[in-house]
Amino acid sequence: MTNHKHNSVERKHLYHITQNSVPENKFTWQPKISGRNRCEFEPKIPRICFSTSLSGCFVTLGDCLKPNKDIFVLKTVLPVNYYTPTLKEVLDAEITGEVWRLKPVKLQCVSIISSQQLQKQDVDIYDYLSFNPGIQDNLSWQKTAKSVIHKIIRKFNLQEIL
Repeated sequence: MTNHKHNSVERKHLYHITQNSVPENKFTWQPKISGRNRCEFEPKIPRICFSTSLSGCFVTLGDCLKPNKDIFVLKTVLPVNYYTPTLKEVLDAEITGEVWRLKPVKLQCVSIISSQQLQKQDVDIYDYLSFNPGIQDNLSWQKTAKSVIHKIIRKFNLQEIL
């Protein structure tokens, strides 16, 4: 295992989505080697996975997101440094904007997108999430999905918090 360090040139706010409830106030997350949505082939590096965009969060998870559950939108409290994984570490990182935080970080829940809100959209977001992310054969679909998902989530007026 190599010694990974944050390699970002600038600090940014990072985003994470989850369907598990989170504290209402600010809270701190610690890097972990394993995660609920990580595959066995992923690097065993203690980290917290983020994206530099909200649409990137969705296409990072793909079919791990369940249609009948709310989505909690998390954002780093302050802009932070991060590690950008190589394509060998994360095959779809250029599409998803996946980055890793290798140190503890303070987060806040900035929005909850209810399953009812998603079901009321003209386009079903889950039609674009029915893929296994990070697989070579799915990369072109992830690019398409990210574009459509970006348009869908823009309708939720989250710009002021993102």
